[in-house]
Order: sequence, then structure tokens, then C-alpha cells
Amino acid sequence: MIVKLIPMMVALVLSATAFASENAQICISREENGGVLNIKPAEIMANENHLLWIAGGEKKCAEVEPGQYSIIAQSSDPYDPNDKNPTTWKSKPLIVVVEKGTKAEIRVFPVSQGAAYIGPWELKR
Repeated sequence: MIVKLIPMMVALVLSATAFASENAQICISREENGGVLNIKPAEIMANENHLLWIAGGEKKCAEVEPGQYSIIAQSSDPYDPNDKNPTTWKSKPLIVVVEKGTKAEIRVFPVSQGAAYIGPWELKR
């Protein structure tokens, strides 16, 4: 699936790796976690628009127009089957800038305390 987004902001340029295209890519990876957390997909948003869904152990890329993006990961609470709020586990925004032909690599993972995953999601380059 290829998603095209139009950048809506200007700012900080972060490093990215090159690939051959007129557009750019935002790639999200998520390590496997145990139990219910592993199968609970997180929705990745770019400038408040849906970019992709990602579960534990997956890596996905979306093609985007060059520019700046505010990326967040969000989901309901994976440990509460009654939670219907899609933003209970919402990360802080990560600002990325991708230029033509580049790829931004982002990791998403749950915040933990000791051995327990307590949420929300966190994003890192």
C-alpha cells in the first residue's frame, strides 16, 4: 500500500537514508512483544492523517511527498478489552523531515516500567 501525503509544516531536518524515487518514504518498525500487546496494532498518523497500521514484529513503509511530518502512534489500551478510545495509548509527536529520494526510519515501542509494558507508545529515530 502506498499512501501519499502533502506536508503542512516547515522545520527541523533529521537525517534519512537515500532510495531511488521522486518521493520519500517513512518506514515504521515494531519489535515483537509478548502476549496481547504483540497482536494489538498501533495506528501510525502523519500530520493527523492515517498512514498505516503496525503490529508487533512488522516493518512497513509508506511513500510520501517530500516535506515535514508530525508522526504519532496511537491505539486503545491493549490490556483493557472494554477500552474503545483509539488514543488511550498515544505517543508524543516525532517530527521528521524527508527529502526527495530519502527514507526516514522510525521505531515504535511501548513504554515500560521494569518488565511491565505500561504505555503509551513511544517513537524514536
